[in-house]
Amino acid sequence: MASEEHRETAAAAAPSGVVEISEKVKKRGEKLSNQNPYFIGLIMLLLATMPPVMTFKVPTILMNLMDMFSMNATVASWLMTIITIVGIVLAVPSGIFTQKFGPKVALFVASCLIVLGSTLGAFAGVSWVLIASRAIEGMGIIIVTIASPILIERCVKPERRGTAMGIYGVFGSAGVVVGSVVTPTVFEVMGFRGLWLVYAAAMAIVCAIMFIAIKMPPSAYLEYLSQMARAKGEAPAVVEKPRFRELMTKDIWCLFGGFIALNVALIAISSYVPTILQVQGYSATLSGVVSSLPMAISLITSPVAGVLSDKIGRIKPFLVISIVCVAPTVFLMFITTGITLWLAAIVMGIIGFCAFGLYLAAYMAILPRPELASIGMGVFGMVQGLGQFGGTFFVQLLLGPTLSRVYIAATVIALVELLGGFLLSRINIR
Repeated sequence: MASEEHRETAAAAAPSGVVEISEKVKKRGEKLSNQNPYFIGLIMLLLATMPPVMTFKVPTILMNLMDMFSMNATVASWLMTIITIVGIVLAVPSGIFTQKFGPKVALFVASCLIVLGSTLGAFAGVSWVLIASRAIEGMGIIIVTIASPILIERCVKPERRGTAMGIYGVFGSAGVVVGSVVTPTVFEVMGFRGLWLVYAAAMAIVCAIMFIAIKMPPSAYLEYLSQMARAKGEAPAVVEKPRFRELMTKDIWCLFGGFIALNVALIAISSYVPTILQVQGYSATLSGVVSSLPMAISLITSPVAGVLSDKIGRIKPFLVISIVCVAPTVFLMFITTGITLWLAAIVMGIIGFCAFGLYLAAYMAILPRPELASIGMGVFGMVQGLGQFGGTFFVQLLLGPTLSRVYIAATVIALVELLGGFLLSRINIR
């Protein structure tokens, strides 16, 4: 009798159209959707760093791989390009997969694919098997890219997401640093097979840490929040199925343009500056250090930018100023050596690459409605892939087969960054 009275009271208290949930589920949901942004950001940074490590384990030892597998430059370029192409093709399906099974399950599946691909690659005897293994890694990499921000969105309150995203957002930089600097040393000590297997084991370990450390809000609580928002008029009364055409807004496409430009610069530096410097006499390790220095510095500046963004309540200035700074610094990193090269790398790290995580925060803020997050991140991943494809394939065309046309490539990349800055300035966001 008492339980019936309790249910009636609960039903009376709930607005029309809202299915009441138990107080226990509500408290658990409130707690798990308001987790510490530093904790969530660090755990997701740990997990998300491994995919770019996997991606960028190739450039600094590319010449060795070409000798081992008897590859010419055209075939060898597919070791990087295949990951980008897989990302473009599977970005949207990965978003749908994440929406259906949830970000935590998606991240587990993605980690398994990356471990499988790296393990298969370790035992590759011919180039096509190695390239195929990189494609499998690419499947997991794109899922991690898409599912990670969605997990952060569900576990951190909106007003604190800038901090979490700022910490998580340096995953690309952290991965490039490890992939560029650590890879040559591990390769010298353990060889090709050892390197591939060590990275596979590392991916498995960080996945286990994420799976144990992060608890997700109950799905019933998330549905309850959606129903409450609709009942209060904060969301449409009838939830329409997310449609891709809803993403075709001026603000979203301008943000995509800026994000493509940023990825062109990031991938071009990581993929080609080491080889350009090695041709000029730099060692593999030193060239890796120089080319990854901007990303290493951004490990500090990106979280700081995220915290500052939360404090002042603004994102747009960080996006515009940072990418405009990338234009001259990327130009100098391609054409200079010595002190000028080092100064350009430092300035790029402090200012140019400080806003990685804020692209995600801005994207979540300008989405027309929360239900678009999953398919929206799929499109976001595809856009990132397009930028990475431009940074590998098209920049290689600009550089030429001997990577000698550095002035042409550097000029075009700098102009792309300035165009990206113009597009970001057109976004209607603070």
